[in-house]
Amino acid sequence: MSIQRQGACRDVADAQGKKWRVREMEMSEADGSVARKSLIALNEMVIRRFWSFPPGWQELSDRALLALINGPAQPHPEATPEND
Repeated sequence: MSIQRQGACRDVADAQGKKWRVREMEMSEADGSVARKSLIALNEMVIRRFWSFPPGWQELSDRALLALINGPAQPHPEATPEND
């Protein structure tokens, strides 16, 4: 069983008016294993999870936060590449 805790939260909108809610989440297993933090960005149509994000992300300018949200996808830290 996983335990989730919510951290800082912030709302931001892009130039086209698309609104994003950005929230830091901490997940840990019930056995007390090390917690993993991630940043969740969501709007009406999309949910994105970021495993790597800058400390103090909530202090970024709107432009910088939107650049992070719209940047390249990040694999899960435990994902392994499939053999071709």
